[in-house]
Amino acid sequence: MNGSLYKLTILLTKFILITLGYFVLITVLGSCQNNNNAQTISSNVNGDLLSVRDSTFKSGTGWGYKVYVGDDIYINQPFIPGVPGKRYFITEDDAKKVAALVVKKIMQHHLPPTVSTNELRQLHIIE
Repeated sequence: MNGSLYKLTILLTKFILITLGYFVLITVLGSCQNNNNAQTISSNVNGDLLSVRDSTFKSGTGWGYKVYVGDDIYINQPFIPGVPGKRYFITEDDAKKVAALVVKKIMQHHLPPTVSTNELRQLHIIE
């Protein structure tokens, strides 16, 4: 009986250490990502999990956004899309709103995920 209690204790200790190791690994990997206010959406496409996320960044005198599909940058948008010239987003929130629209379009398979001036007006990005 004493030998089986020892084996049970060893087994339980290994289980706790492995579980703790996975927790630490997940925490470290999660903190290594530079998501800068990112949202992530996953979708099952042809049996594969598709992860799409966005992040905002300072761009010139304003803001821009990036959209990632998996680990790859799919869109790097330093300016407001669909307007003439190079106009930066005035606020980070404006960049987030358009990035969220683009992510939604990608997830709905509207490719390329163009943004119209009407959509920019609806989001109060332009007048």
